[in-house]
Amino acid sequence: MDSNVLYKSLSARITAEVLGRDQENWPSYFDDLRALVRRVVSEADESGLSADERSALTQQLIEHVMSLEACLPKLRPTNAARLDGVGSA
Repeated sequence: MDSNVLYKSLSARITAEVLGRDQENWPSYFDDLRALVRRVVSEADESGLSADERSALTQQLIEHVMSLEACLPKLRPTNAARLDGVGSA
């Protein structure tokens, strides 16, 4: 399987998971998410990726998680901000 296809699929799933979470302990959550990425990619024998490709994919996904972590306040606005202007005509 192509590593770019895997990256797109996994990064989309990670993003959806992060945005769908109501989490209080975000630092711990992101630490766990990075550990999960490392484990899943390293154990993905059926992917057909070489060790170098797995390493590169892991790095890309870790960087994606880090970018989500950095942007989280912007990605998850408060309820008031989400509802601002809703229902106004």
